[in-house]
This record gives sequence, C-alpha cells and structure tokens, in this order.
Amino acid sequence: MKNKQVYFVSLQSGEMRNQPWDDQLNYFEIKADPQEAKQLEHLLREVDKRDFNSNAFLLHHFNEEKVDGDREEYQYILEKVYQKVYELGTLETKEQLKTL
Repeated sequence: MKNKQVYFVSLQSGEMRNQPWDDQLNYFEIKADPQEAKQLEHLLREVDKRDFNSNAFLLHHFNEEKVDGDREEYQYILEKVYQKVYELGTLETKEQLKTL
C-alpha cells in the first residue's frame, strides 16, 4: 500500500489542501497517495478551466451549440471529480456524496 495522506477538497473553491482553510467552505475528506492527489488536482484545474458559469456564456452566449458543448464538457469533468473524490473519500465523505 502506498503512503496515503489526508486532504480536504472543496469543490466550491476548486482546491485541495492538507487541512481546512476557510470556515465558509464545505469539505470532503479524502486519503490519497501523491499520484492520486496529483490526478485529482489536475481534474480540479480542468473544472476551473471549463467553468461554464464564468467563461462559456460570456464568450459564446449567442452560439447555443457551443454553449451546450461547453456545458456538457464541464459536466463530464465535474462528474469525474466527484467520482475521484468518492473513490478516495473516507466513509463519512462517501456518505455525504450519497446524499447529493
């Protein structure tokens, strides 16, 4: 078994850190080895790059096909983030995700 470390993931801020950092955010606690942590950080960056709410609408709001494609791509990456958080999550995190 690889050396796993505890991380706290906030999907609101799109960040992952070793400890909670803001009382206003909700966190999912995970246990990940360095490679798993890097994979999740990559996915979080991808979500941020594709953030439909801040980018796609402003750039393409008259092109419905482009907006729909951007929205689908964003949703796909976001689902991958949730899957990875569930996979690496503690029992409490998995229970939290089941209620969403």
